[in-house]
Amino acid sequence: MISTDPKRDTDSQLKSWLGQFDPSFVGISAPIQEVVTSAHRYGVGVEPPKVTKGDYEVSHGAQVVALRPGGHQIGYFQAGTSVQNYVEELPRLLARYGAAAGASSAPNSSATHGQGNDEVNYATGTVGKITVQSAYAATPVRSGSTAMTAAYISIVNNASHAIDLVSASSPAATRVELHTTVSTGAGAASMKPVDKISIPPHGMRTLRPGGDHLMVTGLRQPVPAGGRLPLTLRFAGQAGKVASTLRLDLPVVARAQAGEETR
Repeated sequence: MISTDPKRDTDSQLKSWLGQFDPSFVGISAPIQEVVTSAHRYGVGVEPPKVTKGDYEVSHGAQVVALRPGGHQIGYFQAGTSVQNYVEELPRLLARYGAAAGASSAPNSSATHGQGNDEVNYATGTVGKITVQSAYAATPVRSGSTAMTAAYISIVNNASHAIDLVSASSPAATRVELHTTVSTGAGAASMKPVDKISIPPHGMRTLRPGGDHLMVTGLRQPVPAGGRLPLTLRFAGQAGKVASTLRLDLPVVARAQAGEETR
């Protein structure tokens, strides 16, 4: 538990309060601006304490973020998530990511983590109130004479209003589309283009295999695992006009490592 009132929460106070729930719980503190910045990167709304009309107000998010060793975010649960949802989703996260987690258990701000002995530097970037993290692409596959791949990112919106991802492009490809995956019944699924992907105020949206993603088609050159895929993201604010542009170089990883099926 990270304190959002570090000026008043002493180590002994944190230990005493958390001990009421479980003696193994760990409480830490840091300068408030560092806490705010770190929380926003994970999609958790936090503001510095303030005095209003004589009241001392401390704000903090109530989201739960699931992390792999090394600090890579693999899950995000909104406030109000039911016990049943946790019971269903946490085993799935462990099944997908737990056995492949890196050896280090310390947070790593460089967004580097490994699967086995393979280390990957996932792309991150910030523009305005938007932070993109854990960005990567899978190794391309061929469909006839065309090579294509999918890109996956996590988008944190630190603004007090919704922000939309409205388009993407790459100089390495002829087209990049925003896609979602929809069930067609009997365990089958298909991809469907969408006009935008919305990120709620002080929230997060993760594009991942089996869900929302960026479909990159018409690759001009093969991009092997270990290579980089340049990608430009465009975001629209309240007026619906493109307000922010962010360029990233996404690491390309093996499809199995990206969480995609290899058949």
